[in-house]
Amino acid sequence: MPGTTSVRSMTDPIADIGQALNRHEWLPTADELQLADAFFAGVQALPQRRLLPAPEFAGPEPSWAQRACHLVALADVAQGYLEAAGGEAPMTVLLREVVRVGGSFRALADELRGLWQADPPGQPTDEQQRLWGEQAMQNVLRQWDLKRVSETDRGRIEQADGDILMRVLSTMQAALRGDTSW
Repeated sequence: MPGTTSVRSMTDPIADIGQALNRHEWLPTADELQLADAFFAGVQALPQRRLLPAPEFAGPEPSWAQRACHLVALADVAQGYLEAAGGEAPMTVLLREVVRVGGSFRALADELRGLWQADPPGQPTDEQQRLWGEQAMQNVLRQWDLKRVSETDRGRIEQADGDILMRVLSTMQAALRGDTSW
């Protein structure tokens, strides 16, 4: 029913929330909108491609290690706002999902940060520079990344990016914009 702030189904709560928003069954309260707005402000405050110490390796595509660390950073931001919010409102459920999914990468992100500090990618060799040109640094990072992030973890990161970035955050953004036609 319109105006309700409780959307409950255990099949896929994130999809259910998005559908409820689309059908006008969930109209976010002012508190929920303020919570989402504060969360996105916290995300905007995160340093670009943060969490690995060498920004000179930032290329057009973030590395798997950077993506894992970013998922944890999103979880940390969401956790900070959840502690104040509580309850079972749909916006809180969405933030809880960011914490759950992003937080599941904490051990991997910590391991990758340690590996980066102990054995960071080196500069491209002259041969690599000649072969790859402007892409040499990105390719060196990609090689470092592929040696340290397993195929299984890369698949998990890809799935988590889809779950958090595509499903949860887009639902939150739609709620903030009042966009129910997606």
